[in-house]
Amino acid sequence: MATWMAANVNYGSGFGPTALNTSVSGTHPVQTVIVDSRMPGIHRVHMTCGGIGASRYGHEVLSGWVPWPAWLDESCLQGGQDSGVLIIDIGSGLIREYYLVEQSAGYKNRFTALVGGFTLYERDLADLVERNYPMQLREGSQTVVRMHNWAGWIDIAGARKGEINHAIAFTCANMALPTSLGEAIDPNGLRYVTKGASWPPQSGDGDTSNPSDMVPIHGQWARLPMGLDLSETGPYPPFLRMVIRAIQKYGMVSTDTNNFVHAFNAEPGFYEREFLGVDPWSSSGDIVAKYRALNIREGRDPVDALSVAAFPWAQTQWAPRHWGAPTRIAAQP
Repeated sequence: MATWMAANVNYGSGFGPTALNTSVSGTHPVQTVIVDSRMPGIHRVHMTCGGIGASRYGHEVLSGWVPWPAWLDESCLQGGQDSGVLIIDIGSGLIREYYLVEQSAGYKNRFTALVGGFTLYERDLADLVERNYPMQLREGSQTVVRMHNWAGWIDIAGARKGEINHAIAFTCANMALPTSLGEAIDPNGLRYVTKGASWPPQSGDGDTSNPSDMVPIHGQWARLPMGLDLSETGPYPPFLRMVIRAIQKYGMVSTDTNNFVHAFNAEPGFYEREFLGVDPWSSSGDIVAKYRALNIREGRDPVDALSVAAFPWAQTQWAPRHWGAPTRIAAQP
């Protein structure tokens, strides 16, 4: 699997090495914002959501007037591409996730979404870990795996600190067919052959039909060995070393496909741009300044401050499907 991942960084050809998606470069990740509906006079917009948002129950949750930050308008949406938005309402405990969000022409407070999904927790998400350890959407869909995969983005606070304290979710150029067979492992350590995405994802959309022992599938976990050279004179620049250390400690999981290139995703900085005037991932942002200076100190190119191009896919170590699942997972259709 490591050999296949290294040889198939690109889907087809011409897309370049491993990429980093931020709110200022590449396909920016899902826009993630926190609101509190307990606040008097909270701003709301009218959302018309397709998919489950058009169903009886989903319509009550995903369509209609929903809490929404006033600054989140079309300038923060990724027109023409995924344009994902999720609203974490700590006031109600409801997380709404939308795909292909667009602002209605001529309106400031009306939006549409192609599809959506949601999960309900207690207020302030107090029971998130106990109720939803695998981070799965309760109903509907936003990204292919139907999970809160935004929780695995490279976070702004972690990048500032130089230490990421969680597993990394990444986007793959391609993965195994969602209906492919593969070796799985159950909670007792017994290995068996199953079909479908690897827990905790609920679905996948790869299209590679190579034998299952060669190609990972959505949700499959990997790690990096501890023996990699992470010294200042080694092959990896400071920003990438931070990502590698997180993967060595917490692991990495495939949660989406882009049909372009393997990519890591960074927490969007639109809200900081709104309130502080600068997106931290921009050329004038403090994160870029931090890693530009570190690159210079090590004699590396400052232009490559946030480069992940040298990520060592050939060194990745892949677990069987359903690693970590609490029960044996039945074959998926």
